[in-house]
Amino acid sequence: MQAFELPPVPLREDSHGVVRVVGSRVTLDSIVAVFDRGATPEEIVQSFPSLGLGDVYAILAWVVSRRADVDGYLARRNGEEQEARQEAEWRFPSADLRERLLARRGRRISVIKIALDENFDRTRGAMPGVIEIPSIATVGEVLDDLVLLVTLRDPRRLPRSSSLPTLGHAR
Repeated sequence: MQAFELPPVPLREDSHGVVRVVGSRVTLDSIVAVFDRGATPEEIVQSFPSLGLGDVYAILAWVVSRRADVDGYLARRNGEEQEARQEAEWRFPSADLRERLLARRGRRISVIKIALDENFDRTRGAMPGVIEIPSIATVGEVLDDLVLLVTLRDPRRLPRSSSLPTLGHAR
């Protein structure tokens, strides 16, 4: 005779074979990783606010009681992750990504410099209101580059360093 009915473990497997907590996007992999690093159920709930404390306790009890199955699942998921990473690297190699991005940045700076040079010549040193720039640049990058190029062109135009705004673009 059972005094009360225990709730089911709140886990489901999605269409891609990933086990997630019901009603959330949190994966079993994430919970087990945090638990294996020594987190308490309360700390796990703090890490994943969409989870309830009772659900975390139920999941951890299930994980502990079926650890061999969970480890097999995690090994399968790790293998799938490695395959996906290798396929992504094969399809979109990142070996020369830094060089390609720097080259793109160099082309963008050249376009801005050419536009500045043409507009300086045309207006005899006065900056025009509009300069065409490629759409790949962020506002911070463009402003940083314009300050740099205008300064290189005429150092007297450089504002005092304390009045220069921080634009969040690191050089």
